[in-house]
Amino acid sequence: FFREDLHRSGSVRFHFFVFINFVVFHWQDFLDFFIVNCAKMADRLMDKAWERIQQKTFTKWVNSHLTKRQMAIDDLQTDLCDGLKLIAFLEIISNRTFPYKFDKKPRLEIHKIQNVGAALKFLEECKVKLVSISAEDIVQKNLKLILGMVWTIIQKFSIEDISEEELNSKEALLLWCKKKTQGYKGVQVDNFHLSFQDGLAFCALIHRHRPDLLDYEKCSKSTPRENLKYAFEVAERDLGIPQLLDIDDIVDVVRPDERSVMTYVAQYYHKFASSRKQEVAGRRVGRLVDMQSSIEQLQNDYNSRAQQLVAWTQSKTGDMQNRDFPDTLAGLLELIADFNTFKNTEKPEKAADKLALEALYNSINLKLRSNNRPAFEPETGLSTADLDNLWNKLVAEEREREDALNRELERLMRFDALQRKFLNGLEKFEKWVADKENYLAADEAVDSLNQAKEKIKTHGAFYDEYASSKSRLQDLEDLNEKIAALNPSAAQANKNRLDGVSRNWTGLKDAADVKKAKLQSKLELEQRKEQLRIDFAKHAKEFNRWVANTIDRVNDYSVFGETLEAVKAYGEELPKNDAEVKADADSKKAVLDDLWAKLQELGVTDLKYTVLTNKDVEERHAKLSSVLPARRTAYAEELDRQEKLEAKRLEFASLAQDFVDHLASRRETIESMQGEPDSLVEEISAEFDDGNPEKWRLDALEEFANEMREVGINENKHTEYNATILASKNAQFGQWVQAYASSLADELSLRGQYIDKANELFSWIQNAKETLAERTIDGTLAGVREQLGQFNAYKTGPKAETAAKKPEIGRLYASIQKLVKRNNRPAYVPPQGYSPDEIDALWETLNSEEQQKEAELRAELARQERLAQLVKKFNSDAEDLERWAAEKQAYLSTEESINSLFAAQFAIKLFEAYVGDAQVREPDFSKLSTLKDDIVGLGYSDSAAVEARAAGLLALEATLRELQAKKNAYLNQQLETQQARENLRTEHSVLAKEFLNFIKETIQKSRLYNFAFTLEAVRNEKSEIDTSDSIYVQQSEEHKAALRKLAGDLGSEDGLSLSNADAEYYHSTLVEELAARQQRYAEELQRQIHSEDLRLAFAAKAKEFIDFLAEQRVKLEAVEGTVDERIASIRQIHSAGASTGNAHIAQLTELSNELKSNGIYSNSHTAFTLPSLKSKDHQYNLYVESLITALKEEIELEERIKTQEALNAEIEKREELVLEFSKRARELNNWMETSDDLLSEPINADSVDEVDVLLAAFSRYEAEQTTKTAEYEALLAHADKMKEAGVTDFSGTTVEAVTEKFQATLASAAQRKDDLAKELEQQKRNDELRVAFADKAGQLQSWISDKRSALGSLQGALEAQSEAIRALQSNYESEGRPLYKELEATNVQVENALIKGNKHTPLTFRQLTVEFEELGVAMSKQDKLISNEILSKKNADVSPEQLAEFKEVFHYFDKSGNGMLNRIEFKACLQSLGYEFTEAEVDQFMASTGRDEANFEQFTSYMIAKNKDTDSAEEILESFAALANDNDYVTPEQLRMVLSNERVEYLLATMPKYDGVDNAYDYKKWVATAYGGK
Repeated sequence: FFREDLHRSGSVRFHFFVFINFVVFHWQDFLDFFIVNCAKMADRLMDKAWERIQQKTFTKWVNSHLTKRQMAIDDLQTDLCDGLKLIAFLEIISNRTFPYKFDKKPRLEIHKIQNVGAALKFLEECKVKLVSISAEDIVQKNLKLILGMVWTIIQKFSIEDISEEELNSKEALLLWCKKKTQGYKGVQVDNFHLSFQDGLAFCALIHRHRPDLLDYEKCSKSTPRENLKYAFEVAERDLGIPQLLDIDDIVDVVRPDERSVMTYVAQYYHKFASSRKQEVAGRRVGRLVDMQSSIEQLQNDYNSRAQQLVAWTQSKTGDMQNRDFPDTLAGLLELIADFNTFKNTEKPEKAADKLALEALYNSINLKLRSNNRPAFEPETGLSTADLDNLWNKLVAEEREREDALNRELERLMRFDALQRKFLNGLEKFEKWVADKENYLAADEAVDSLNQAKEKIKTHGAFYDEYASSKSRLQDLEDLNEKIAALNPSAAQANKNRLDGVSRNWTGLKDAADVKKAKLQSKLELEQRKEQLRIDFAKHAKEFNRWVANTIDRVNDYSVFGETLEAVKAYGEELPKNDAEVKADADSKKAVLDDLWAKLQELGVTDLKYTVLTNKDVEERHAKLSSVLPARRTAYAEELDRQEKLEAKRLEFASLAQDFVDHLASRRETIESMQGEPDSLVEEISAEFDDGNPEKWRLDALEEFANEMREVGINENKHTEYNATILASKNAQFGQWVQAYASSLADELSLRGQYIDKANELFSWIQNAKETLAERTIDGTLAGVREQLGQFNAYKTGPKAETAAKKPEIGRLYASIQKLVKRNNRPAYVPPQGYSPDEIDALWETLNSEEQQKEAELRAELARQERLAQLVKKFNSDAEDLERWAAEKQAYLSTEESINSLFAAQFAIKLFEAYVGDAQVREPDFSKLSTLKDDIVGLGYSDSAAVEARAAGLLALEATLRELQAKKNAYLNQQLETQQARENLRTEHSVLAKEFLNFIKETIQKSRLYNFAFTLEAVRNEKSEIDTSDSIYVQQSEEHKAALRKLAGDLGSEDGLSLSNADAEYYHSTLVEELAARQQRYAEELQRQIHSEDLRLAFAAKAKEFIDFLAEQRVKLEAVEGTVDERIASIRQIHSAGASTGNAHIAQLTELSNELKSNGIYSNSHTAFTLPSLKSKDHQYNLYVESLITALKEEIELEERIKTQEALNAEIEKREELVLEFSKRARELNNWMETSDDLLSEPINADSVDEVDVLLAAFSRYEAEQTTKTAEYEALLAHADKMKEAGVTDFSGTTVEAVTEKFQATLASAAQRKDDLAKELEQQKRNDELRVAFADKAGQLQSWISDKRSALGSLQGALEAQSEAIRALQSNYESEGRPLYKELEATNVQVENALIKGNKHTPLTFRQLTVEFEELGVAMSKQDKLISNEILSKKNADVSPEQLAEFKEVFHYFDKSGNGMLNRIEFKACLQSLGYEFTEAEVDQFMASTGRDEANFEQFTSYMIAKNKDTDSAEEILESFAALANDNDYVTPEQLRMVLSNERVEYLLATMPKYDGVDNAYDYKKWVATAYGGK
């Protein structure tokens, strides 16, 4: 509808929106339609895929049976249609002879239908139910129904024997697959499609039944194709299972075909179900192997663990006897910790191991007794009685070691307390002596005069502190005497150390005198340093200001210039300027370096009158030195930037020229194209591509131009082009392409006209030929004459008119050739049969046929005339000639008005027709004369009249000849005249078109003309524009004159495409357009002049501003007077000039904005821009601020010197107060440190006696506390005096710190007193808890021992042992659990009290917990073991695994969930378990249930009876014989077919080799050994 409507209205946009609205309102319909049809299509495709896969699978399945008769089918759809192979297949699959007669060579369809019908009837007898499948469907090759028939047959003969109905057969087969693949990595069989797609399920089925054929570890879920290939090849090669499935039909489909997979899997089922006997044998042997290996493993486990326990017990007993204790408390505590770890962790774990060994021993013997095997006898020394004896000995040694450790701990703790106190005091005294040695030995760093004075006074305080320290040395000697009574060796070591520190203490006096002399000399040195600091500060301040100002000037990069030439000029002066700055900097720095050297020589580091150091001077000098290279770098970068800008200008110029060249190349390419106009227009359009090849280039150029503008490039002397001009040239190129295409369209139009005219002529000639081909001639004279008259009318009418039009074809041909020549195109070659020569030849053929026609008519006329009477003939002929002559005389006498070439050509054709007619009539005149002679010769009475009439006709003939000659001359002259006029018209038309194109192109060029960007360039364009205007006007005048001349030659403007007035109009339009361009040029020139004036104005104003700033600097540098006066003068000068400077900046800003608004971004008259001028103004303001700052710094320096002198006096006074405070605080602090040792000592008491010792020591401390409290209060009063004097720094010790520490000491004392009282009460309670825990632990230990003995002494029948164990378990909860809970509650109290030892019992709660819990576990294990043995005896014929399997299958097929199996469900269970059975066996079992249903117990009993599995030696031998094919030996391969790798490896490791056969084993000897010779 879109295309048809488009042709009617021609509006693309309108119909596009109509279409979009239609789609919007109907998109849901489209989507629904699309989804439904896609779903249908997907279903059809899926159906086709399943049909293809099933066809292949079923074909292979049928062939697997037909091969028994050396038959096969190629196409399931066609090869069964005659019934022959179908009948053969049914005989094979049913194992019956076909009972019906059939046609063995069916040729007709009816015979095939009869055969197939008989086959279907046979299927019904075989109880195969076919629904809606007829013989005609098979014969007519209905694939779906054929597949359905084969699937029904597969169900009946391959799958149904798994169960009676499809649902159950499918589920039975699926369950069989699940069970057989259970446990295989990556296999989860839930269906018959996706579960088999990766091939792992097939591999698992093979490996489960024949592990010797397939290595399952090689299979991977990521390689389904390889898995399938592996399984299919093994199944076909080694198991004889034909490959019914193609790998592609499994892997390359979304979901494999379920029926095909079931068909193939059923073959696995039938193959492996036959190996039931070997499975039973394997299971019986496997159970024996498991039992034998498990007992051996348990016995080995017992012996191994018992050996480990014996080794550990003996080792630990030896450890307990060791009395070589460490002589340190830390070592002994570590040993006690190890002992406690042994008691609470290691020993309970081993006790648990011992109980577990006893349980293991009982379990082994129980298993042996229940299987009629002799009792287990452990290795020598590993019996349970041996273990008990070793354990009791360990417990006794443990108790003795604990007593010894406690005694040694008590001694070491007393020693440790005294030793710690001594070492703590000694370390503090050593530290004090060392500190004083360090103090006296240290070369004090004196950095100021005040500090030198302070250190002299501080040193005086040392002598007082030294005298008071002697008592501390005496206290240490007394304490060491007490230590000697407990540990003489330690006391001697202490004495050696104490003697050393005593010698060091004595040497402090001499060192103090030396230090005093050194401090005095440093005081004198500091006085010299002070003056140097002041001098350095003054010079450094001046240098810092000068560097800052110089750096500001150096960092002003705006002076580089704005053009490449300006930047290069600046670079020429740069080295000289750098040298001057460096020389000044070096000179000023040299003065400061000399002062700094003197300061360093004296060791001055504190420059309190300035923040500047020599490093700062170096840094500022280096910074100044670095900014010079930085300026050179910045200059280089600016130079590089300017050069890059220049490079961009050059690059743009190159790209612009490339674009112009590209346009020229594109024009040449288009001009060189050849071909027919219509195709050529398309080729040109494709080549032109809507200007896209130029568009991206032009866009790139425009983007490049924008980049240039962004970086400040607005002029480019390297090219005459800019983006606008290039866009104009591109537009001109597009217009030329359009004009060229239009010219080709004209050529195509002329060609069309030429062909149309030629076709019109061909059609007329064909019609004329058909008319001329009519040869029937009237039989009368009148009729012939009428026909001849019609022929003559044809020649003078249609023929003459067509002949007049024919030259138009030639003129069109000439116009085409002229047009292609003007466009440099090859000459036009018309299609075959349409060339001018071929048209002329066809025309000549027509003329020839006309002449033939006329000759025939004339001959017939002559024949008719001879039959007429001579007179009548004469009169008739005379009358005819007279009439004809009169008519022709009138024609020849008339002079036609001819005003066109066509009229002239038409008149010539009429004249030529007359001449032909006259030539035809000429014999008539001679005949008439002869006839006259005959009539006169006969003596006709009116001969005179006849002669007169004949003579008159002869005279008339002569007149006609004369008129004919005149007519011929006149018409030829008119034809020549009109032909000349037509040539003039054609020439005028071509010239007019050229004139119009010239006007159009010239106007476009004029309008697209782009002016230059500078005044000079615009002025230079004037001559170019004037010259081009003159040329354009001259060319227009020449075109106009030529057109006017041609119109004058024609004498009239009628029929001309362009009148003289029109030409004059277009000429005037051109002149007006050129005048308009001149006007635009004049406006552009004025704009450029205005822009140049703006540039000059900005340059002048910039110079004026720079001169103003220079004058201001001169004024500022000339200021004199005091510092305050100079500051005031500088501010006045700066303030006075601020308005002038701001006015300059405002005017410059206004000029800059006006320049930008006019598109002016560069100025050749000045190197300054508005940003650089603003930067100059900013530098000037910084300079002023720098001057003022420097003057202020001078004032600050003087004030700083006065302030420092006053501060020194105040500091000296405060130092005296600080020294006194430090002395008193130090003495008090020494006492508090000594007290802290006592108060912070941990209360490590485990008895009441130990707490009493600690209380006595605390009473002595309380007596000292009263005296020290008075000293503390005096210290606080002195601190108040210091605060009144403004002292805030207490020289490392603050009042708050002393107060905090003193209060903390008092608080510690109070806390110590309270803690000791609590500890006394706690120790009394702890003794009570120890006694209670010992009593309860003893009771629980006694109960556990009794029950363990009872558990180990169980004898008799298994049922009696089970009842005895359950009685023990009951007693465990009723009696043992309460005892344990009571002990647990007491232990919680012990742990909460943090009681570590208990002299009343060696038992621990953890040990008893382990023994109690292990006893419970042992009871449970023994009970479970006996229960399993009872169950095993009860179901001795099957394994527990078999029972579990029976239960799983029963519940799976109990679809109703009522706990019963019907007949079908029962058979499905048997099939899924892989059992073969007969219907009679099923009937017998169902009858035994009494209700045609079976419950689980009945089903289990049946399966137990069917699987009766005993393990007597004879039955085991029979099982081995079944596996060994009744040989006396068995091979590893035979074992691996039914046993797991672990079982096989066990048998191969324990079974003896069979003599005489390689790789064979003697199973009979192994069985004899397993049964103890039975």
